Amino acid sequence: MAKLDEHKADRVRIVDHVTRAYAHQIFVDGFYSADPHPGNILVDRTTLMPVLLDFGLTKELDAHTRYNFARLLVAVAEQDMHGLLDALEGVGLKLRPDVPFDAALLARYFFRDAKTQAVARAESQQRRADLRRRVAEAARHVYAGDRVDVKLRGFLGTKSRKGEVLWVGDGHVRVKLTNGEEKEVPRDAVRLQAGRSPIDAWPDSFIFFDRVLGLLRGLTAALNVTQSYLDVMVPYARRALESHDAPGADEQKTIKAAPSAPIVGAPGEHLPAAHAQVSAAVSTPAADAAMPLSAVAVALPGFGVGGVDRLGGISELVQELIDSEDVLGCQVCVLRNGEPIVDLWGGRLSPYDRRPVARDSLFNCFSVTKGVVTAAVLSLVQQGRIDLSAPVAKYWPAFAAEGKDKITVEQVLNHQAGLANAGLEELARDPFLVADADAMLQILATATPEIAPGSETR
Repeated sequence: MAKLDEHKADRVRIVDHVTRAYAHQIFVDGFYSADPHPGNILVDRTTLMPVLLDFGLTKELDAHTRYNFARLLVAVAEQDMHGLLDALEGVGLKLRPDVPFDAALLARYFFRDAKTQAVARAESQQRRADLRRRVAEAARHVYAGDRVDVKLRGFLGTKSRKGEVLWVGDGHVRVKLTNGEEKEVPRDAVRLQAGRSPIDAWPDSFIFFDRVLGLLRGLTAALNVTQSYLDVMVPYARRALESHDAPGADEQKTIKAAPSAPIVGAPGEHLPAAHAQVSAAVSTPAADAAMPLSAVAVALPGFGVGGVDRLGGISELVQELIDSEDVLGCQVCVLRNGEPIVDLWGGRLSPYDRRPVARDSLFNCFSVTKGVVTAAVLSLVQQGRIDLSAPVAKYWPAFAAEGKDKITVEQVLNHQAGLANAGLEELARDPFLVADADAMLQILATATPEIAPGSETR
């Protein structure tokens, strides 16, 4: 470091260029050095630019793996859980379906920002403390289906047996032991078994990729600077996805590289010309530009195609949203009396699939159950079977626990019950609880409102 400071080298810039070089190797070249420790990096005295040495240990990525690594980074950046799981499967990470797994936590750990030595050490200690807290908290709760160790008392003392929780009562738990015998035991006699690893196999490509990130973190710490690998690498990953051919029935996915288009780092920042060899990234074909909208105008009374410009105004608005990248792709359909008066579509399918949106493209729909539940409740109100102003506990007595006895049906429907985060810790530990109606009812019944019911909408 003394030599770098003597020559007034910008350490942040050095780390940034090294990281960009690796992003280009991984996502454009598909061939990278797997040993980027400080001894393999030379800084030119004249240009103060880093030069990578010793490509004795290298890793080659085929187009399919490269594509899925690009998807992985973009999914992490966009906090897209479904895209993350698909990308992990694409790179060959095998998960055990019977073990709960927080993929988002894994991704945040692997792609965490690199910090100076002192900060990195403090954050590591905090992560360990948080892990101990989560383990201790998880041990306090058991649910149906959990695998547990059971302490059984007999004439000869206490012995430990393994079993599975069948149901949880007030202070007691019914378990099924490994020999098939069922017993009801006190809650304090049951302890969660140590968790098994949810990862069945680590692919070598992921191991080497993590090795590179770890060595880059070491370089960053050694130079006493900070670096966000996601901020630097994600633009390269996005370019790789944009240049990825739409797969046909039998064709293999490929990535086309063209050294003429500079990659963009932070918004609006282009790399300097001196970095041309490193910064050259996959190009974006003209055909991949924002897709023009298509519109279908239906001739309805008072809403003619040629005489009214309402449809054109909506089309312009949607096109503006796509051009500004506020919307990647969308479909807009407005019905009046059962007939469509607006029918638009445009943009791209997803960050991982650059094909244009079509009129019949399928998208995930979120929060649809809210409308269905509201309609069902209002139907019961219309029948006189539910009163919106009545406490939920009137219809579900167990809900009155933990100070929820005065929460009304109306407050629940208006997101004012203070239970927006109820069950998050339990679901993070075991996402499959969402499919267990009894467990979910127990979680909600024992949940404590975070705010005074009715005071805020969340």
